[in-house]
Amino acid sequence: MGWKNLSNRERKVEKHIGARRQKDTGTAPSSIYNRAVPITDLLENYGWKHYKGQYWTRPGKRTGVSGSLLGSIFWPFTSSTCLESDQPYDAFELLAQYEFHGDKRACARVLLKEAA
Repeated sequence: MGWKNLSNRERKVEKHIGARRQKDTGTAPSSIYNRAVPITDLLENYGWKHYKGQYWTRPGKRTGVSGSLLGSIFWPFTSSTCLESDQPYDAFELLAQYEFHGDKRACARVLLKEAA
């Protein structure tokens, strides 16, 4: 995969960032979670390693680019994790994918219960 491909992906991510920021101003569990938890903490918790700049290396890989973080949106390039490649993830979506097999409703219910 060449650097040109990474740039094209980054442009896709940038399109999603503006829309996601608007969503994160509300009182929904996902919005509150996204404001409260740094996405970098989640990535590290799930075994991702910071590579350099905005780039990250997937768990189980020693070096190289497996994803990109732009703002608060993570865009994995790899299909070697439980994340879908070439899809944007915010912190809440990462949590839902890793802890609830992608079930965002179950994730939100647990977050609401924990907040009570």
